[in-house]
Amino acid sequence: MAEAQGWLIYSIVALVSWGLWGTALKVASNGLDWKQLYFYSGVATTIAITILLALKRGEIINADPKPALIALAAGFMGTIGYLAVANSLEKGGEAGTVVALTALYPAVTVITAKLFLGEPITAPKAAGVMLAIIAVILLSR
Repeated sequence: MAEAQGWLIYSIVALVSWGLWGTALKVASNGLDWKQLYFYSGVATTIAITILLALKRGEIINADPKPALIALAAGFMGTIGYLAVANSLEKGGEAGTVVALTALYPAVTVITAKLFLGEPITAPKAAGVMLAIIAVILLSR
C-alpha cells in the first residue's frame, strides 16, 4: 500500500506541476519568443538537475550505456515536444486547448508500448484513450 501511495503522490505532483506549467508557459509566451521561452525554461531545468546531481553524486553518472542512450533519446523527444508546444502557444494557440491536445501523448505511449514492449491494449486502456480524445474535443470548444 505504501509503495502504491508513493507513485500516486509523484503522479499528482506531476499533474499539478504540468497544469501550472501550461498556464505559466502561455503567460510567458506573451512577452517572449519560443527561443527565449526555451532558454529560460532550460535554465530552470539545469538548476534542478544540478541540485539533483549534487544530492545523488556518482549514482546518476555511472549508468549502463544502453539505457542511458535511450534516456538521452527520450530527452531529445521531450525537447522536440516542448519546442512544439512553445511554438503553438506563441502562434496564438490557447493554453487550455494546446495543453489538452498535447496531453493526449499517453495514447501514443499505449500504442508504442504495444508495438515495442508487447504491452496489451486492454478494454479499459482503449476506453481511456477514447474518453481522453472526447475530453480534448470538449476542452477545445
